[in-house]
Amino acid sequence: KSISVERTYESNLQTLEACTAALDDILRELEEDWERREGRRPFRGIWVKLKFANFQTTTCSSAGKQIERESFQALLETAFGRSPHAVRLIGAGLRFPAISDENPAQLQLFSN
Repeated sequence: KSISVERTYESNLQTLEACTAALDDILRELEEDWERREGRRPFRGIWVKLKFANFQTTTCSSAGKQIERESFQALLETAFGRSPHAVRLIGAGLRFPAISDENPAQLQLFSN
């Protein structure tokens, strides 16, 4: 399970600096959604998604347990460097562990 915030822009973002400014607003909303929808439940990964003007999409992800701007910024920089095209969409998200990972106790299906 994951939660994310994505924004498509009327005018494509031409520079990394413009994307960084946009990322700040996205992260603010992501943190609000995380608190409201998930009660700040622990997560295990973060990701940034970009869609470029040529409609190519790329995603960068890493392990993470906190919403830290620097970590998302590093992912943004990596993703931005993958294409010479302007950016039309930025997304950021949190990936949660599977329920079975959170609670490793399993029901016994067959009796011995």
